[in-house]
Amino acid sequence: MFNKLFGLLRPSSAPNRPQDADSPTLPVGAASVKPPIALLRQRVPLNELPFDQLQRLTCYTVNYQAGQTLYQRDSACEHYLYLIKGRVYLESQTGSGLSMEADSLRAHYPLATEQTHFWQAIAETPVQVLFISREKVSLTQDTPVHPEHWPVSEAVAESDFYQSLLNALQRNQIELPRIPDVAIKVRQAAAHDASVGAIAKIINLDPGLSASLLHIVNSPLYRAVKPMTRCLDAVNRLGIDATRNLVTSLSLKSLFNHQQPALRQHLQKTWLTSIQTASIAHVLAHNLHMPGLDPDEALLAGLLHNIGNLPLLTHAQQHVKTEHDTKILEQALRELSGPLGSYILHDWHFPDVIGEVPTACASWFGSSSDTLNLVDIVTLSRYHQRLQGKGAEPLPLLNTLPCFQKLPSHSLTPELSLLIIKDSEQDIAATLALFRN
Repeated sequence: MFNKLFGLLRPSSAPNRPQDADSPTLPVGAASVKPPIALLRQRVPLNELPFDQLQRLTCYTVNYQAGQTLYQRDSACEHYLYLIKGRVYLESQTGSGLSMEADSLRAHYPLATEQTHFWQAIAETPVQVLFISREKVSLTQDTPVHPEHWPVSEAVAESDFYQSLLNALQRNQIELPRIPDVAIKVRQAAAHDASVGAIAKIINLDPGLSASLLHIVNSPLYRAVKPMTRCLDAVNRLGIDATRNLVTSLSLKSLFNHQQPALRQHLQKTWLTSIQTASIAHVLAHNLHMPGLDPDEALLAGLLHNIGNLPLLTHAQQHVKTEHDTKILEQALRELSGPLGSYILHDWHFPDVIGEVPTACASWFGSSSDTLNLVDIVTLSRYHQRLQGKGAEPLPLLNTLPCFQKLPSHSLTPELSLLIIKDSEQDIAATLALFRN
């Protein structure tokens, strides 16, 4: 695709890069190039960079013949690598692997981003690879709180849909989702150090919620020694923090419903994605046994990661009329669901550790800390939820994601997914069933 649009990248006036002491080491024969901005904008995560930063990127290409090794597994990697021409085979330590074609959509993503190469890469045909210094790519840009400053593409920014949405947000006329009263009261009581008995009384005001909480506590998920029949016992067993998160999680389902059939269908599809992602997040956080990763908090964060879809889909009912409008909506869901989700959670007064999740996990290559955190758990869960989908869009290589690189174990299945998730399929299915029912 890129070859047809731009041809092969040609060296600039300085054919070979000098091996400067202050620059990352490049293979012999690396040639300095100035790729078209349009090409860079189609490469992830470079498409998240502002125009002036794209212009300042230092880029080089290296050509390889068929059969040549591009890099060895565990060798140093100080660049983002993109396949421009040809086909390469990537082989993992277990012997599993895959081929990547330069004209495939998967080539939008980098071959490598990590500090040491996860794969051995071999050229199956003559190939050209674009090298971009990782230290020149800064993705640590906070999304502005105010909607008028959210980063959106030109196509979305100029659409009537976006302009009407922005106008409604600025005038507080947008229909933002509201969590049910019982969940609000439980969260407020927990924040004011209420007793276990006081919180149980609030939950008992909603018999359906109380029954759902007991059902979860008595499930294999929490492995209760003996069945519990009272909400008070359930809260005492869980603790106040876990109860607060579970009550909020159980309350969210009511938001994904609507009297209008077409909208209800879209909302229920969003809910299914939410509970699938949340189920993976809960089990992953539980099985990693890492300090600071709470499974119930991961469950809630997974359920909320695409909460921004709700007002977008609701707003679309009055403003999406044509096929072009539908395409703009699809693009707006990709670009605006994250910041709008964080906007909603800020409005709900949720803690920042959860409030940042919708925005931060919207980018595969975002990283908010050097250690594995809640955003990373949801990003990994979102990746595996997409991996299981039928006809899903191409995904980046798992090993190129910063969240993967923070994991204590990098064991993969032959299908190149996390082994820890594959081994937990029964627990994930059990968690999913609790929320699906």
